[in-house]
Amino acid sequence: MHHFDHQDGHINYNSDLSGEVHIVNSRGEESWVSGAMLVSFVADYVRRERITQLESMSDKDLMGVACPGPTTLGGAARSSRGQFPTR
Repeated sequence: MHHFDHQDGHINYNSDLSGEVHIVNSRGEESWVSGAMLVSFVADYVRRERITQLESMSDKDLMGVACPGPTTLGGAARSSRGQFPTR
């Protein structure tokens, strides 16, 4: 059994979060929660936060690289008429 301390209480749990998670708040009130349910709850919260962050990112930030400028597309130079040069 593992133990996590927080200012609001403490949590006892199995290392793989199998079985029940024992939560005791700072007033000594106890709760038992399924480890699987707790993982799903936290994963859902993280998923919603990441979606919110992605939706507010610029194209450049989302891609993590400099976006092509108006004269390039994928690194290939365009002619002044917007056509790719021929060889």
